[in-house]
Amino acid sequence: MVFAHSFIGVPITYYLIKNKPELWKEKFNLNLLFLIGIVGSVFPDFDLTLSFFVHDLNHRKLISHSIVPYLILFFINFLVFKTFKKNKEFYTRANLIFFVSVLIHLIIDLFVGGISLFAPFTSNIFGFDIYFDKSTNFFISYLFSWYMFFELIFIFYSTYFIFKFKNIIVNLILPFFFLLIACAMVLKYLN
Repeated sequence: MVFAHSFIGVPITYYLIKNKPELWKEKFNLNLLFLIGIVGSVFPDFDLTLSFFVHDLNHRKLISHSIVPYLILFFINFLVFKTFKKNKEFYTRANLIFFVSVLIHLIIDLFVGGISLFAPFTSNIFGFDIYFDKSTNFFISYLFSWYMFFELIFIFYSTYFIFKFKNIIVNLILPFFFLLIACAMVLKYLN
């Protein structure tokens, strides 16, 4: 899911805060929650920056694509935010949004190539392998595969929410920024 990760953070955030009217009152906090959702949905792929330095790196074998650090972070944050008296709902909801966004990213990656779900305890890859014609370029094969159909569904579904909340500026800028980064990375690999 090369292109769709950043887009899916918007509907995840919406569904996790839609029944919390107190979170919709303050515009800055609302933008911050959507920012957390978008960044969380791409966060495991920040390890792709290592591919500029280490060639033939399978970033899905790294700890960033494991559920372990995110579970630890979620529970530590949960315990810390539980002690807060002011803005407790905001912080606990922000923690949940980040965790669920990362979790959805990992679940999507499970279906498209697999991940090392329990690193650092094991480097076994869990999930489904991607099957392509090995004689062609990976990204060319990907763009013309059935995987791209599901990416487009994610993108169109998420775009509805992005334009539904036009007053939330991070929704309009950040997913498209990450899409441009994904396109640049694809072009890098095509050359």
